[in-house]
Amino acid sequence: MPSLQKIKMVENYKELLDNFKAIYVIDFTGFTVPEMTELRRRVKERKGLLKVGRNRLFKIALKEKNVNGLDDFLVGVSALLIAYEDPVEPLKVFYDYSKEKGKGVIKGGYVEGEVFGKDKVDFLAKLPSRDVLVQNLLSRIKGPVYGLVFVLSGLMRNLVFILNEIKNKKEGSNP
Repeated sequence: MPSLQKIKMVENYKELLDNFKAIYVIDFTGFTVPEMTELRRRVKERKGLLKVGRNRLFKIALKEKNVNGLDDFLVGVSALLIAYEDPVEPLKVFYDYSKEKGKGVIKGGYVEGEVFGKDKVDFLAKLPSRDVLVQNLLSRIKGPVYGLVFVLSGLMRNLVFILNEIKNKKEGSNP
């Protein structure tokens, strides 16, 4: 029979899983308390949450929220990294911080109903941020438009130049 405390913890975990965009399972072995505090702060700035807890209780909460496939990753020292707005930004924060400190491992993740292993999650973490990708896309879209504007403005300049020359020629021949 589960204790009242464990039932409350599962309920708390289920509340944390409301409206998530992505969930990642990480191994935070080796991080000190100040490092974890700093990591949590950085993740929170990117609209995410880093929750350390008990694997068995995480599994129960995830199952009750119909999030399947993360059980294989919830082994040993684990924490959930939950993204609420951008599914990749909190992951990038953890990835960069773990590289900086030389500690921590991404075990796997759950993004938009699909389970990703370590390799695919690492690939996601290495992608440029959403803002950079949007900026690159816009610059590539703007390029042809700017070229068209330049060509059309050149045609207009040439037309004005020719008309001005015709005007000057007519004025010069009839004083």
